[in-house]
Amino acid sequence: MINRIRASLTEGQLARSHARTIPHAIPRSPARMLRGVLRNLLPFAIGAACLWLLADRLGALDLHEMMRATRAITTLQWSGAALATAVSLWAVGRYDAIVHAHLGTGIAGRDATHAGVVSIALAQTVGMGLLSGTLARWRMLPDLGLARAAQITTYVSVSFMAGLAVIIAAAGLVLPMPPMIPAALLVLVLLVAAGLTVLAFVRPAMKIGRFTLSMPSLPAMGAILALTLLDTVAAAAALYLLLPGEIALGFAQLLPVFLLALGAGLLSGAPGGIGAFELTLIALLPHLPEPQLLGAILAFRVIYYALPACLAFVSLAKPLATRRVSNPVMPAGTARGETLLARASRSELGVLRQNGGQVMETDAGALGYVTTSQSLTALFDPLDLRSPALLHRFTRLARQSGRVACFYKLSSRHAVTARKAGLKLLHIADEAVIDAGGFTLDGPHHRQLRRKLRHAEKSGLVIARADSRLPLSDMAQVDRAWKSAHGPARGTSMGQFAPEYLTQQWVFLARLNGQLVGFVTFHVTESELCLDLMRARPDLPDGTMQALIVAAITAAKTTGIDRLSLAALPATGTPNRPRECALRDWLNRTWGAGGLRQFKLAFAPRLEPLYLAAPTWGAMALAGADLARAIRWPDAPRSAPLPDGANQPAAHDQDEEYEFAPAR
Repeated sequence: MINRIRASLTEGQLARSHARTIPHAIPRSPARMLRGVLRNLLPFAIGAACLWLLADRLGALDLHEMMRATRAITTLQWSGAALATAVSLWAVGRYDAIVHAHLGTGIAGRDATHAGVVSIALAQTVGMGLLSGTLARWRMLPDLGLARAAQITTYVSVSFMAGLAVIIAAAGLVLPMPPMIPAALLVLVLLVAAGLTVLAFVRPAMKIGRFTLSMPSLPAMGAILALTLLDTVAAAAALYLLLPGEIALGFAQLLPVFLLALGAGLLSGAPGGIGAFELTLIALLPHLPEPQLLGAILAFRVIYYALPACLAFVSLAKPLATRRVSNPVMPAGTARGETLLARASRSELGVLRQNGGQVMETDAGALGYVTTSQSLTALFDPLDLRSPALLHRFTRLARQSGRVACFYKLSSRHAVTARKAGLKLLHIADEAVIDAGGFTLDGPHHRQLRRKLRHAEKSGLVIARADSRLPLSDMAQVDRAWKSAHGPARGTSMGQFAPEYLTQQWVFLARLNGQLVGFVTFHVTESELCLDLMRARPDLPDGTMQALIVAAITAAKTTGIDRLSLAALPATGTPNRPRECALRDWLNRTWGAGGLRQFKLAFAPRLEPLYLAAPTWGAMALAGADLARAIRWPDAPRSAPLPDGANQPAAHDQDEEYEFAPAR
């Protein structure tokens, strides 16, 4: 049997298995080989034991009466059961499409579903589901590779059994359940399921030794649970429709018992769960006449197991011509991606160079996005928007990956387009924008800023824009000191300290007596600077960070860049909505945004509203929570060197020093 550990192999390890070759066999000791043989024989032993018990139970059974009950099934009953079987198999086939999307195999959903139906129809009949299901999937999709087929089989098997346990527990609490199943056990199962759901959100990827277990997204888990419900209800309906008229049994009475019998058959590992399935049904429905019940079960095995298995064997004769999902997606660090980023109206999109971001480009336009465990999040404004169809295509791309789509920090102009496209909108932040060309320190609104700059001037601070040779060692020390004082850096939509990343930005340094005490970095395009990193030692002179920002404003004015963004401030709500204002104030205090807000407002910026958009309010809530988690606990920076021909920051022969003395 395929070792279950294969299911948790990382994608890089799986890619090393050739698509059409079986991995080299590993020499085994005799004891290990014996354990493998016994493990494979165990399902047959369980099935044989169940059949022996069943045969003992059926010793006095009237076989003639059982066959009469089977022959009495009408054409309408057979047709209804066949239709229910088709619905059930389609549902289990859709498991494969969800798992393929989760693992990112690129296999088209229709082909994944087809292969899933064939493999499950075969595996549930011949038994040894992990082995038979793996081989069937590998045969139907040979480009998949054996290891990947084993991974998909294990994901499908485990997810189905988990979904079945939840459905049995839920059914047991609302439908008549046999008295030997305690309600406390059913509640415990539901509590465990709820805990795993929370874990899938909080820790979507867990490292276990050398292996990484990737949890399905919550939308994928919901879809799997819904499909499991459809599958099992349809399967129970197939049996129910085959019951003879003299059996007075409601569907609500049959369903919980059928679910338990199905679970017992699957756990036995015997072909078709034979023996265990029948014994469970007979034991839990003792008041029904056994000949008629077994006659219906025999017909059920024909229509639900034997016929689909025969059709599956025929399908195995010809593998599928694998079709790949065509997605116009590229890593942000490619030459084309860099070209789009250089022309972006929002320079903050430069963060895509670090967070593993990607660019989707179609004839309707282009946008940059990041992938998190629950969502695909398009950051800031689209790189190019020619048609609202771009938003719908991105939503479809997210759905194909088993995630929800959202658009993070859209400006007002693009928010209007999103609303017209049917998306829900929420005002989440305000961007602090400075007109660099017209910036002056005069006026009462810059009183606090002038005071800070005077303090910095008296300290002897020297502010300079860095040349192409960044003092990375000194900057790393400042970054470590900042983290010690403030905690781990946030990420995903915010930059993190990484050398390759910083070489693509404008960097301004603050030195005191020759020692680096702080620095700020800016994303840069032809039309905008946007504040990214702010790092400083705890003992820096008062006004240092303000002086660094003023130096950046001066550099932007000198270069001819009129727009300088201090990035976003959390929205505070509107006065006519006191509850909303109270909630936003609490969130701002929780995130520690008060000091940052005061710092940025000292520059008297223009506040431009930014919006979160998503197809539904539920998708917005999930995506927003997922993005907040990813920002607070980001992955390690994934900066990559720029491709040939990409725009590099302008090199300087020496640091450019800036005067920051305030107007008197």
